[in-house]
Amino acid sequence: MAITVTERPDSGSGSDGQRKRDEKRYLVRGTADGGEAKAALAAEAPATYNGLYRKSWDVDPVFIDSQNPAVCLWEGAVQYGPAETERPEPELGETLIRSRSGGGTEHLVVAIAHRGAYTPGAEAAPPAHGIGDDGEGNIEGVDVEAPRYEFTVTKVFTDPASAPSEDTLRALAATVNSAEFSVTDSRTGRTITCAAGECLFRGHEAGAARSDGGLEITYNFAVRQNRANFTIPGTGITVDGKRGWDYLWCRYEQAEDAGAGRLYAKAIGAYVDQVYHETDFSALGI
Repeated sequence: MAITVTERPDSGSGSDGQRKRDEKRYLVRGTADGGEAKAALAAEAPATYNGLYRKSWDVDPVFIDSQNPAVCLWEGAVQYGPAETERPEPELGETLIRSRSGGGTEHLVVAIAHRGAYTPGAEAAPPAHGIGDDGEGNIEGVDVEAPRYEFTVTKVFTDPASAPSEDTLRALAATVNSAEFSVTDSRTGRTITCAAGECLFRGHEAGAARSDGGLEITYNFAVRQNRANFTIPGTGITVDGKRGWDYLWCRYEQAEDAGAGRLYAKAIGAYVDQVYHETDFSALGI
């Protein structure tokens, strides 16, 4: 008797969302051999279903009579899920780059630009040199999404003795590049270059010993671009330069808006402060 595979009526009950999954269920008849039943299931179940890809399949016995295969019954289940992007495995001596853009939170007291100021009457709005000026010399500021470019570099050192030591990697963690820093992907030729002050080394991960004798290290970085020759809105203060990971802030004093007879916080100075140590990234060995 030929083996038959029939889809069950309750087949295809899955889940949606970011972890979308689905399952098709079958009944397999006509064999007492589990391997044959599984092979027949694989031949019948489609490779793709509902935009998903077949991941695994298996059978469970319901009734088995080895002397009479025609009456044997198996329950089959086929699992479907999204396609997976395989991470390329670096070979000895290779350097691979993975990157992503994202955002982090940053507290701003200085705007990029003033869009407008409005009052209930015809009189002009009082000056405001900071975001959230309460008129008494206090600047509240605002938390915003700060754009950030992040990338990881995985390098396999052919000779572990040539890799940077743990002491070196620990000393460089949470520091910013003191000179231009550049790294190139061995396979694609893509190069990432950061001017001094733009790249923050966020730490590393060292892999276990490889069978080929190499040592694999993954480096994590975040980037913020440098800025030069910009004016703080409404203040007349021009900043010659700010490195990506420096911190910009203003000093304020109470001043009177003579026309309206009100107080506001007047910016009397802008300051760019270094808040991360700068180091030579050549010691990373990439």
